[in-house]
Amino acid sequence: MLALFRTAKTIRQVRVLIADDDASVRDTIRDRLQCHGWEITTAADGRQALAAASENRPDIVLLDISMPCMDGLTTLECLRRDPKLSNVPVMMITGSNRPSDISRAASYHVVDYVTKPFNIAELTARVQQIVGQIKR
Repeated sequence: MLALFRTAKTIRQVRVLIADDDASVRDTIRDRLQCHGWEITTAADGRQALAAASENRPDIVLLDISMPCMDGLTTLECLRRDPKLSNVPVMMITGSNRPSDISRAASYHVVDYVTKPFNIAELTARVQQIVGQIKR
């Protein structure tokens, strides 16, 4: 079944942005989410993620904290300051379980915080749940 947003004028695929410096993590998540027919964009660092988000506004961002060039929390802060991207749901997927990182992410209203290693089936279900709650 193809996951689509339906409006009176257009039909478009769900857009997911995955930002993680680990190519194997990006590929694993991308491959699993593509099975839903979603449009997946990937980025290896925060700067790439911001550029991709600006170019093709995602419906959800999956964001790692530890990345080169710009870390995920700084990227999250930039997303929240951008009026066009400030309401995009962000799920943190990170190896960090430090209370300070969790607290900082929560202060920017992330919709979920998943620590690595994660179960791909559980992660997929959580993403599906968030996508299902997005106003269409």
